[in-house]
Amino acid sequence: MSAEADFEVGERIVIVDDVVTKGSTALAAASRIAEIYPDREVAIFALIRTKGLVPDIDQIIEPVSGIIRLIDDEGSRNP
Repeated sequence: MSAEADFEVGERIVIVDDVVTKGSTALAAASRIAEIYPDREVAIFALIRTKGLVPDIDQIIEPVSGIIRLIDDEGSRNP
């Protein structure tokens, strides 16, 4: 994954993702953006969070705010 600083950004950069399971992809994207813009806050928004790899989403539950961390080279989401 790569990113380039081709445009002006504000104080906060929000990455939008469709689905977050463990958060590894979102965390990788945030890390690349933070490397290019180290003085900016980077946040992630995802429309859906899952508890595991599921073929179909059959229920949307309440919105949450949480933290994704890198643990043993893998994303770990809470909640």
